[in-house]
Amino acid sequence: MNLNPLVISDQSKHHKRHFSAPSHIRRKIVVLFFQRAETEVRPSIHARQEGR
Repeated sequence: MNLNPLVISDQSKHHKRHFSAPSHIRRKIVVLFFQRAETEVRPSIHARQEGR
């Protein structure tokens, strides 16, 4: 699996890199982030069940 250095899993580092980058780099970061989100399978968050 090839990891892209522009995509970071740590939210605070992603925020810092995104907002301190020039606009042409920001576009790449956003596109790569959404591509990664589409391919990742994330478990859905279930509502709390009654009776617990």
